[in-house]
Amino acid sequence: MESISLLLPVSKKEISVLIERKNMKTCRLKVFPNLTVSLSVPSTVSAEWICSFLNDKSKWIESKLERFSLTAGYASTNEIRNGFSIKMLGEDLIFSVAYCSKNNIYREGKTICICTPCPNDQDRLMKQFESWWRKESVSFLKRRILEFYPIVQKYGVPLPTVQIRKMKTLWG
Repeated sequence: MESISLLLPVSKKEISVLIERKNMKTCRLKVFPNLTVSLSVPSTVSAEWICSFLNDKSKWIESKLERFSLTAGYASTNEIRNGFSIKMLGEDLIFSVAYCSKNNIYREGKTICICTPCPNDQDRLMKQFESWWRKESVSFLKRRILEFYPIVQKYGVPLPTVQIRKMKTLWG
């Protein structure tokens, strides 16, 4: 993997863009929340084309980097602590972690209350929270499917099933 320096047009900051040459037909530019930028290109693309492409996209790259810097630490599930927030189904929710003898999670308004015997064990909190949000997500999606299914049922479409998967990349 190679790296190219890019000067951002507005802030005049110099950033490093990771270039990955692959057996592919198109190029893919990604800006990640950790403020890294990567460009995947076909193995036959010249360095001049890469530089030109990055210069054309520099304003877009800078806007995405700025957006990610403004939201750093916000709505992140990297850590669960009292007062930390998360975005769930379009709502901003706040974590409240408390010591209890049994594991329990429930939602009270805009607060996700997490009861646990080990409030400082992040791995355990993450597993407990992930299990809870998966159940909540399945429940929400099943309700929505049942609400809208009558619209397509008349066309012989079978009732869909719901699966929740943890994806490594964003896609749509």
